[in-house]
Amino acid sequence: MNKSIQGGEDNKRLVLLVTTVGSFMTPFDSNAATLAIPSIGSDLGGGLVLLSWISVGYLLSLTTFLLVFGRLGDMKGRKLLFVIGVVVFTFSSVVSGLSGSIYQLIVARLIQGMGASMMSGNAVAFLTSVFPSSERGKVVGIVTGATYAGLSAGPVLGGLLISHFGWRSIFYVNIPIGLVTASICYFKTHETLRVNEEASFDVLGGLTLTISLSSLLASVTLGQTGILSRVYVFALMLLAILSFLLFIFIEKKSSSQPIIDLRLFTENKMFAFSNATAFLNYLASYGIGFLLSLYLQTVLMLEPHQAGLVMLSQPLLMTIVSPISGHISDRMQPRRLASIGLAVMSGAMLVLSAATIDTSLQSIVMILAVLGAGYGLFSSPNTSAVMGSVSKEALGVGSGTLSTMRFLGQSLSLVLVTFILAGNLSSGVPLVGRGPLNVSVQEFLYGFRITLQTCAIIAAGAVVISLGRGHNHSKA
Repeated sequence: MNKSIQGGEDNKRLVLLVTTVGSFMTPFDSNAATLAIPSIGSDLGGGLVLLSWISVGYLLSLTTFLLVFGRLGDMKGRKLLFVIGVVVFTFSSVVSGLSGSIYQLIVARLIQGMGASMMSGNAVAFLTSVFPSSERGKVVGIVTGATYAGLSAGPVLGGLLISHFGWRSIFYVNIPIGLVTASICYFKTHETLRVNEEASFDVLGGLTLTISLSSLLASVTLGQTGILSRVYVFALMLLAILSFLLFIFIEKKSSSQPIIDLRLFTENKMFAFSNATAFLNYLASYGIGFLLSLYLQTVLMLEPHQAGLVMLSQPLLMTIVSPISGHISDRMQPRRLASIGLAVMSGAMLVLSAATIDTSLQSIVMILAVLGAGYGLFSSPNTSAVMGSVSKEALGVGSGTLSTMRFLGQSLSLVLVTFILAGNLSSGVPLVGRGPLNVSVQEFLYGFRITLQTCAIIAAGAVVISLGRGHNHSKA
């Protein structure tokens, strides 16, 4: 059954409001919770393995279910899935704040990741379903800016909340925001299109995809920590590959509505290339935050809060530039702006790779600002290109696929950066919480340079793919 409802300007503004708030909440809570891990450990106990799952569990759950909930949004309504996501996210925030043990908190964070995946997998689809293609870039830019604002505010506001009210406050602050957002969305907004409400859900496809993604992320995240032996890591990787191949087979043979129509990748060049570009962008860029944190604190000897303020320049410029680039992309081919953004990022990475112990903080801030501006130039137009390349019936799949590329790229970026850096140090790089770097400054800077140059090469490769995607012909 298809339903089409014409939405007015008030509805469009409210949809933009709730999706913007939702896009802010997810990264804010993620960064704030990571910052709170030492305080949580002091209060609830637990070793490195358990404490790491406060972040790892959230990321695993968030990434694993994105495509599944995106598909359900296409079937049952993006608004419905978004509202349920906000409610689940808010409820799990209550449970997280009230947790009396580390195990209870980890379970709550897994549930919170599911709520975040419902929100992230349907926010852009919900938004683009009520705005015309002529305004898509502008509103996607606003929502993208909100995501970067959440990334920026997480360490700053989260640090203030933890210092003055304790770690539980970072979860309690979600309660009023979540309740207001869910209420406005449920009672005051409506979709302009709902499709296939009576279609069946591809259970086997969803199950095999979930197993594949969760196995992949568990192997790379836990494998890097040394928690799992090589045998278990290999077993998880093998399970991920086999279940993914089974997923491909099921999707090709499925006569019902699949989780994702594979023809989007084989027959839709804009969709396939834009998602590949997004993955390479996050693969090249996300781990730089971890790398830079080590540089600022072990080479320049800054305190953690000082390092956080220096690193703030990057997401701050992302927040400023994203809405502007999104607005411009409504008037020119998104691939051009996105490609320029990637080229700027690649250049900034190369310049940053030359940093030494004598490099001034002002120079680092300026380089990060340029990197953030390039990021902002890329993200909104690329998102607009993805959403404009699919029909309205597939907006949820388009949004969920892009979000999956983002979080998968982020996860693997951390693994890539750690692997390259450690491979160029004689004694390796221990994880945060396992002691200081036991290497000379010169040795670290050598690994720092090689790692950033590798990231710059990946970003340059993404420019080639971005330019090769062709012209965008809006379908949504």
